[in-house]
Amino acid sequence: MRILDPNETPNNQDGLNTYRENEIKTLVEFYGKAKKNESNITYEAILDGNTLIKKWRMARNIICDIKIFNLLKHSIIFLIIILIFVINFLI
Repeated sequence: MRILDPNETPNNQDGLNTYRENEIKTLVEFYGKAKKNESNITYEAILDGNTLIKKWRMARNIICDIKIFNLLKHSIIFLIIILIFVINFLI
């Protein structure tokens, strides 16, 4: 599911504010409204659209934080490797 892939998140706050918002609104349009079938039986909406949008906005920030954490983790590993190289060079 690419919507949950941290590598897909934008690198700036402006992009993050709208990241996958249209996809979430499409889900709200379909699943957030009552439906009638061919027999005229009404089925209630299976989700609350406002709640989904609020929760998505929290989730996308968490996804972005994961991306930042992964970048930091790789940077730290890289620095440790350089430090080991420098120490070995000095010995």
